[in-house]
Amino acid sequence: MSDDAKNWQELEAKLRKALGLAPPSAAEADAEMENAEGVHMSREEIERLVERAMRGEKPEPSLAADYSWLKWVPLARSDEFVFNRNRTGASQGDSSQGIDIQRRVEKAEAAAEELVENLGIKAPVDPFAIAENESPVLHMQLHDFGSRFDGQLEFDQLHREFLMLVNTKYDATWPRGGHHPRTRFSAAHELGHYFLDHHRARLLRGGEPQPSHVDFTSALVLEREADHFASALLMPRAQFLEKVKRLPVGLPAIRGAAEHFGASLTSAAIRYAGVNAAPVVVIKWASDGFGWKWLSNAAYEAGLRKTIEDTKEVPGDSATGKVLAGRVPTGQSIEQGTTAAAWFPFVSHGSSRNDILIEQAISLGEHGLLTVLSPQGGTFSYSPIR
Repeated sequence: MSDDAKNWQELEAKLRKALGLAPPSAAEADAEMENAEGVHMSREEIERLVERAMRGEKPEPSLAADYSWLKWVPLARSDEFVFNRNRTGASQGDSSQGIDIQRRVEKAEAAAEELVENLGIKAPVDPFAIAENESPVLHMQLHDFGSRFDGQLEFDQLHREFLMLVNTKYDATWPRGGHHPRTRFSAAHELGHYFLDHHRARLLRGGEPQPSHVDFTSALVLEREADHFASALLMPRAQFLEKVKRLPVGLPAIRGAAEHFGASLTSAAIRYAGVNAAPVVVIKWASDGFGWKWLSNAAYEAGLRKTIEDTKEVPGDSATGKVLAGRVPTGQSIEQGTTAAAWFPFVSHGSSRNDILIEQAISLGEHGLLTVLSPQGGTFSYSPIR
């Protein structure tokens, strides 16, 4: 058996297991391995074939391999399997066979940027107006759906029209009137499902609607793509950079951007790191502990890819420690100095990489808290660690 055949056999087993599918019979396995013999595929070809299959598409004829298991992956369940090895080091699925989702989220962001440019929109972007402009193909329903979902896009096969459901439960506590930033993000997220071709095609082919809990809380690839679409739609890159470059580094810039673009602090913080507005590491702490981290390119290249992930390891006298202890009211931030060694396990206290950092933390109430770390000297010390 060739190496390629072995790789396909392993990949098939992992995909079947992830989707909860029965293993093939001995006869089926023998037939597929016979077909696989002599097929020599590059890593890129393998990834492209699997990615197309996960979208429910037929494999490219040029690849010559007729793998029936790739063709009958159930459409409604295929989205549950995540081939993902992201920049921050968190991974789902099998990293050895992982497809980097960075390409996909970048495409989603590019689609949102193109939409903004074509419509000639300036911040703050109104996702509800964009949805209304898609009538009668797209209908929008705003309602308090409680904890069921933040948003959902459906397709009515009978009337051949889309229905966009947006949860308005957050609006009731929004003192400024209008829509809460999370409601705006939910609407923008569902527009991602509508405007991204493969998301829309999935529903057109009869795929089940995916209830969305947005603001970067899902690990599913389609949800991640829609989150990034929403972020780029509400905070277009050029407009975002123009705004934050005029503000102090870190939380002041993030808060200013969130207010200017009508976005949540969480999504503004991710966008801030994602567009490399400054060298930062953003950490989200949920009510029950570590949530996620997001790195700017400068932090990633400096090798700061592993942060502490246990609240017990957070220094009690740090800004984050004080917020965790409930000593800072919701919505208020605190700033103080710290060192890289306090936050990154692979940086020792005596190392030349132990930069002096500015630590900023803000309480998000029931949504946890954010920590923003940036180098006091303006740049992180370089690390050869990869």
